[in-house]
Amino acid sequence: MKKLVFAALFFPVMFLSCSKDKTEPESEPESPVNAITTYANVSFGVKHDDAVHARFFSTETGKSYKDSEVTASTGPKIDICFEQMDVSVNYFLSATDRDVKLTIPGATGSLFVNYVTAEVMTIAEFDAMTDSDKLAATAIDKNDNNAFGAGNIPVLVLFKNAAGKKGVIKVTAINAERILADIKVQK
Repeated sequence: MKKLVFAALFFPVMFLSCSKDKTEPESEPESPVNAITTYANVSFGVKHDDAVHARFFSTETGKSYKDSEVTASTGPKIDICFEQMDVSVNYFLSATDRDVKLTIPGATGSLFVNYVTAEVMTIAEFDAMTDSDKLAATAIDKNDNNAFGAGNIPVLVLFKNAAGKKGVIKVTAINAERILADIKVQK
C-alpha cells in the first residue's frame, strides 16, 4: 500500500516538473551602468625584456604581459604600458607610443594623465570608489606627458582606453625591479 501512495504522489510531481517543453536560458544579472572592475596588486616591470615582470596590462583580460608574451592575439588587448627612465621618471603610456620601445601588433591608443592633482581625485576617493561616477565626470581628453617619481608614492594616474573606458591607477610601491598598482576601470 505504501508503494501505491508513493507512486501516486511521485508521478504527478515528476509529470509537472517535466512538463515544460522549452527551457529558458538563465540570464546573467546585468551590471549597473556605473560599475567598475578592480585589479589589485598589479605588477609592472621597470626593465625592457624582463623575464620575470610584465610591462603591459589589459583591462579587457585582466592579465599582465611580459615583452615576450606580446603577440598578434595579445597586442590588441593591451591598453596600459609602463615605462621608467630612472626612479624619478616613471610613467604610463599607450601601446602605440614610440617610448614603449616594442612593436605591439594591433596596438590601440590610450590616453594617460600621469600627474593627477587632489582637485581631480584624491587617494581617499580612489580607495572609497565603488562605482564609476567620479571617472565618468572626469575629463581625460589628451596625454599630459608628465611623470612621477618614487618619492611621490602613492600616486594616481588617470587613463582612457581605445574603447572609451576610463580608469585610474594607484601606484602603491616602487623598487628597482617593479612597481605595484591597483587599477579601477569602468565596465
